[in-house]
Amino acid sequence: MPKTLKTISVLLVLPFVTGLIFAQDIPVAQQQPIMIFGGKEVYRQKLENNTFKPCVDVLCTPTGRNILRDSPWDHIHHHALMFAIGVNGVDFWGEFDDTRGKQIVTSSRSRDFWIDGYPNFTKSVRQDKATLDWTIPGGTVVLKETRNITVTCQSDPNATLLTWHSQLTTSDSGTAVMLDGSHYYGLGMRFDESMDKNGRFFANDNIEPGEIVRGDERLTQCQWMAYTAKLHDEPVTVAVFDSPKNPRPMLVFTMGDAGGAFAYMSATVNLFREKLELTKDKPQDFVYGVAVWDGEQTAETIEKIYQQWLATTAE
Repeated sequence: MPKTLKTISVLLVLPFVTGLIFAQDIPVAQQQPIMIFGGKEVYRQKLENNTFKPCVDVLCTPTGRNILRDSPWDHIHHHALMFAIGVNGVDFWGEFDDTRGKQIVTSSRSRDFWIDGYPNFTKSVRQDKATLDWTIPGGTVVLKETRNITVTCQSDPNATLLTWHSQLTTSDSGTAVMLDGSHYYGLGMRFDESMDKNGRFFANDNIEPGEIVRGDERLTQCQWMAYTAKLHDEPVTVAVFDSPKNPRPMLVFTMGDAGGAFAYMSATVNLFREKLELTKDKPQDFVYGVAVWDGEQTAETIEKIYQQWLATTAE
């Protein structure tokens, strides 16, 4: 069970000063409170009631429209926005039987910032931190994860921007492990059912779609990949961003834009072809951005936000 404390809030109001006005640094309950911006729900991390792995089950456009779908009937192991790979041949992605691994949350903490323009703040930032034990059947912890998720909402640019940073380290024993898995293992997104049909994937610099692995499932190496589709009859756009901090260039798995059963997008590092060693002296960092907009966005708009995101995550 996650270690939690009671909520404590602090309000600081400085007259005639723009900048940071309200700050909250709190340990959080397992089910974290949803993030609100402009009176709209924008984000929630789901840490409880997940037997196998936590996830982000709410990630909304600036007008409050959630693009994610958690645990649909056809693939109950698709938990909205989630991070999962294989370790030493043990599957942490699927949830089909008791041979699968589990990500067990051991602690969680949240911090909120409201910035600029009290009382009508123009920017809000949520920082969530959790620690997880990746545990194989039998109870052995094979690696530890420190997961930092930062969500930024602001009036300009009018987009919801999430940064996902998972640092993987060896367990307390220090035993090295191999990271592996199928071609779609990584940071995966299952979209709202209304987005499953008639959507369009496109990447930076007009990169052509990558190789077909099976059916309409493709792998494309790119700096960012976007998907635009109608969410309940109104278009939205979501993009995933690569970071130079990742152990390898991003290879994006996509499916669903050619008539498949559903749409899916996942940021991977090609583990199904080349395993990655995790040692005591060499942790592995996985850093990705996810941006969400109302409307159908252009490549120029996405590139602009991507470059801004790279600058803010360069440190």
